[in-house]
Amino acid sequence: MSQLNAIMADDAKRQASYEAGHERIRFCGYCHGEDGNSKREYIPNLAAQHPLYLFNQFEKFRDGTREDYVMSKLAKTLSLEERINIAVYYSQQTAKPRTGGDPTKVDAGGKLFAMRCAGCHGENAQGFRDMPRLGWAAG
Repeated sequence: MSQLNAIMADDAKRQASYEAGHERIRFCGYCHGEDGNSKREYIPNLAAQHPLYLFNQFEKFRDGTREDYVMSKLAKTLSLEERINIAVYYSQQTAKPRTGGDPTKVDAGGKLFAMRCAGCHGENAQGFRDMPRLGWAAG
């Protein structure tokens, strides 16, 4: 985590990591989208997630804490540097809200979110290092 924090704190290192991550995400892009916005509802968007959150998920897939047929195998093949670069790359992408929600439920959902979700995911659903940005949150 200290290596990732150092990269995120330095503009030149972050840019170099971003570019290296972009080179490495070719396979990731098939499912999560090159820009981190998945075209499939059952595959999460990675765009604009906190880089530490993304990195921590890689580590969970790598050590077996979290399991997925593809991700568990993939995480074990990537070096520490590659995992960091991919997390940096996707964290710098712009999230595109998913479409197709029911607009009549917006008010009720907003109230429910404020009561039960905002404490962990943030007032605007932007997430933190341990909690994901929610899929419907903009950028």
